Amino acid sequence: MARRLSLILVLLPLAFICGCFGGGPMPKDVKPTFPVTGIVNIDGKPTKDVQLYLPAPGTEVTSDQSTPIVSAPAASTDENGKFAFSTYFQGDGLPEGDYVIAFYWTGGVMPNLMIIQDAEPKLIPIAETFNQKYGYLNRSEIKFKVEGGKSLDLGVLELTTAK
Repeated sequence: MARRLSLILVLLPLAFICGCFGGGPMPKDVKPTFPVTGIVNIDGKPTKDVQLYLPAPGTEVTSDQSTPIVSAPAASTDENGKFAFSTYFQGDGLPEGDYVIAFYWTGGVMPNLMIIQDAEPKLIPIAETFNQKYGYLNRSEIKFKVEGGKSLDLGVLELTTAK
């Protein structure tokens, strides 16, 4: 009896630790990822809370894509404008391939503080202009390639609110 109790006392914490750090079930068809980082400046300043979206792996970007893609992989900028793409886990990077980035930004206004008209949220004009310019994959000119075995620093991505 004491031997079983000792075994349980050893295995129970081990099972708990493995469960806590396992991160949940692994997605099917996991591909190796490589770090992809950078900084987003809007009008020359590092900008917080810019969302960066990529098409889902295997999705081809076409000229008739009229709505923003909101799917993994993605990234978000911190208070210094820095970002790191995530595919399966926070900051794990991207699989090999060619990518184009779409951006979404609320203009520094939290979504719950956006202007409300006719019960439909509206972005402030500067954010509306920004998102019309950068929020669609078929309009983006920011493209890059991830090669296996290499991390990639995209440097400073200079975006503007000007039309």
